[in-house]
This record gives sequence, C-alpha cells and structure tokens, in this order.
Amino acid sequence: MKTQSKFFLILTVFCALLLPACTSKKATESAKLLKSYTLAQNAQDYHAACALLLQLVNQDSANNTWAYDSLAYYHYFQLVAPGTVRNTHTAIYYAQKGLDINPENTYLAEIKARLDLEDQKVTVAETSFRSLWNKTHDDTYLWILYFMEAHHKKNLAKADSLIDAAIANPQSETKTVRIDLLPDKIQEKIKSKAAFIYLKATVLIVQNKVLEASLALQEALKESPNFYAAKLAAYELQQSAKRQNN
Repeated sequence: MKTQSKFFLILTVFCALLLPACTSKKATESAKLLKSYTLAQNAQDYHAACALLLQLVNQDSANNTWAYDSLAYYHYFQLVAPGTVRNTHTAIYYAQKGLDINPENTYLAEIKARLDLEDQKVTVAETSFRSLWNKTHDDTYLWILYFMEAHHKKNLAKADSLIDAAIANPQSETKTVRIDLLPDKIQEKIKSKAAFIYLKATVLIVQNKVLEASLALQEALKESPNFYAAKLAAYELQQSAKRQNN
C-alpha cells in the first residue's frame, strides 16, 4: 500500500512539473508564430499570413479565436484577384466559424452579410444588415439596405425617397459610411451625406438621367473631395459621354 501511495505521489509531482513546461512551450511557439504573422502582415504577404493564422488556431484555438476575424477579412478582401472567378466559400467558412464562437461578433456578421449579398442571397443579406443596423445604428448598414432596395430589389422610387430622407437627416453631417470597392482594393470611410448623395447618383444613372447624376456626383465630391467611388463614377460618366459624341 505504501508503494502504491508513493507511486501516485511521484506521478502527481511529475504531472505538476510537466503541465507548466507544456504550457510554456506552447506559449513560446505561439509567440514565434505571432511574430511571423506580424511580419507577413506588415509585408502584405496575405497568403503567408493566412497559413500562419491557421497554425495559431490549430495550436491553441481557445486563445486565438481572433484569428477567424483576420482569416475571413483576408479571404473577403485582400485575396481577391482581379479577373478571376470569385470564391466566396472560404471567407464565409471562416466568418461562420468565428460567429459560432461569438454570435455577437458584428465584424464577422458584416463580412458574411456582404458575401451573402455577393452570392445574390438578397433576403438573407437584407435580414443580416437590418439586424446590424438595429444593433449599431451605423449608417454603413442603412446605406447598404438602400443600395439593395435600388439595385437588387429594383424599387427605384422607394429607394430614391429613402435616400433623400437620409441626405436631409442632420446626422448625415456627422456620421460616416464605409464603402468597399473590391476590384480596386479600396475601402473608404466617407461622410454619410456624401455617401447617400453618391448613392442617389447611382439611381439616377440607372434611370438614364445622366446630367442629374453628374451634378449629384459633383455635390458628393464637394462634401468629401477625396471620395474615390464618386470620382470613379464621374470619370466613367465623362468617358461614356465622349464615346457617344464620337
């Protein structure tokens, strides 16, 4: 009996010594991976960054749940290759993995909703964006909902009325809208008023009201002079007018 007690005592001591050693080793390996990930991120080597993030998750998923945010973002935005067929599955997969851990993660909910919209899952995306708007009152989500009303649901008259109300809202002077231009790899944070005026211009373009659209874009640029999407739309209108005159 004494021998058995002695054996268990030795085993307990061994485990007590082994656990901190294993924990320390894991922490050291995680620190090395994190350092390599930061290096890849700073170098904008997003393929390498994703590979390192997966290693971090596989090594210690409990302490690296943040990695799903970055994995979803890289596959949604940074790893988009112009001129190739877009694969939304990977970004959606990582976004959903993160949401399974934390359903209140609005960052991942937004990425997933944007991807659902890209996949033409309009009803699903609309439900998600409306939920995000109700939770946060971020004008980004209101802007997207009105964009969907105009360009996905084709309710131009209703969208135009909603957009006019948003432009007239005093809060549009102080709030902002985030606009993602995937082909150009540009993400903008624009004054809400400028963003909604730009959205109105896109509706006018669809209605073939070119002059009114051009004036609206000029107005948007007065509100936010560095508004890339508005500059691009104005340039495209000018080029279209030149082609028609030739």
